[in-house]
Amino acid sequence: MMAAVEDVCPEKKGVFSQISLSASTIARGVGEMAYVRSTLRERCQGVRYFSLALDESTDVKDTVQLAIFFRGVTDNLDVVEEFLQLVPLKGTTTGADVLCAVLKCVDEMGLDLAKLSAVTTDGAPAMVNSTKGFASLLTKHCRDMGHQQDIVRFHCIVHQEACVPSSGRDLLADAKAEYGDLVYFCDLRWLSRGSMLKRVFDLRKQLSEFLSSKGAEFPQFEDAAWVADLAFLADLTTHQNNLSLQLQGRDILVPDMMSKVHAFEMKLKLWESQLEKEDFTRTSPSSRSWRQLSPPAQTNTWTSLGT
Repeated sequence: MMAAVEDVCPEKKGVFSQISLSASTIARGVGEMAYVRSTLRERCQGVRYFSLALDESTDVKDTVQLAIFFRGVTDNLDVVEEFLQLVPLKGTTTGADVLCAVLKCVDEMGLDLAKLSAVTTDGAPAMVNSTKGFASLLTKHCRDMGHQQDIVRFHCIVHQEACVPSSGRDLLADAKAEYGDLVYFCDLRWLSRGSMLKRVFDLRKQLSEFLSSKGAEFPQFEDAAWVADLAFLADLTTHQNNLSLQLQGRDILVPDMMSKVHAFEMKLKLWESQLEKEDFTRTSPSSRSWRQLSPPAQTNTWTSLGT
């Protein structure tokens, strides 16, 4: 290990030299990992019903990695969410291959498929094919085992055209723009709306050039009033997204959430009073964008907001 440290991060050599690698230390570490594994098994086995979610991704060595996630609910309505396993799929990745990997994981965790209520996958044929897809094969396997419960099947699709844009990146790189790409919005990640609008506003000149080069004119980018409205919408939506993020996550109590909502309502009232006075200070949601616009654009947007 020290030889690797000398090549990778020699400045940390002193820190790594203090790590004990005795037989007893290694044995204790293995024991702690085994305890974590057994605790995970107990948590997953103690649920009343559970669902599985699968995600396939290819690593840098072109090996398909299958991530298996678990979500269950106990008799006390406590929700258990765990990452079960990351399984490398070498060779073929058919629905049968995925099924074998999942059943092996289920067996290792001691899960009862009679408690399985739903399964979520991506939209790949190996997952959703009506006859040979993983979801169909899993349902058939449960039926063959004598489990008659209805298994709800979900799948999500991120369209390729929204994931592999390249010409836009080249234009931004040539123009030495502040950002190297746009934020692409989809309904599955709706919190990216604020980031998307802000990025569109900042790159409006480059976007106008790009659309013109593709023969798709968008004259709104030359309309000062429209751009001013976009600036205000981008900043305000960003604040809404920040509030939504603050209300998410684990172990957040309702009183804390209500406090954040009330604080946001107070900010809205403050911004409203500032807009009425045409006071676009730092606390105004559109102040940063507003200062980049011409006075006529500011006047037009103020008039539209007033009406």
